[in-house]
Amino acid sequence: MIKFVNEVASFFPEKMIVTLAYTYTQKAPIKIKPANNVLVMFCCSGNYNRSKPLSKQGIGSVLLPWTRLSRNIMVWDYYVNFKHFLFPLQNFNAIATDLRYYADLGLSGLFMQGNYYGVALLTNLKPLYYQR
Repeated sequence: MIKFVNEVASFFPEKMIVTLAYTYTQKAPIKIKPANNVLVMFCCSGNYNRSKPLSKQGIGSVLLPWTRLSRNIMVWDYYVNFKHFLFPLQNFNAIATDLRYYADLGLSGLFMQGNYYGVALLTNLKPLYYQR
């Protein structure tokens, strides 16, 4: 995927081309690096307990290799219980821990997906988007 995205990016050197590292493309490539005008949005998909910090559940083993390849890495994280939107998800401490972890990595940005129906517990208090 990065080889393809780099090829597209070569035609638009003045533009930032964004791609996702998601499911089958989540692992960082070994023999190729993203071009300087490619931003990789790393999606924290997987079978994680969303009430606990992802940084304590091994997300770094998949995320850190990306940060070694490029400074243009952004994280798309999910702070929602997709199995039951109305079920209370006490994850403020987990969010705080992960925000510090992401800041320490020097990411280019962070997108935090919450409940988009507006009916989850304290939805309006949860952050949505940060870009450095």
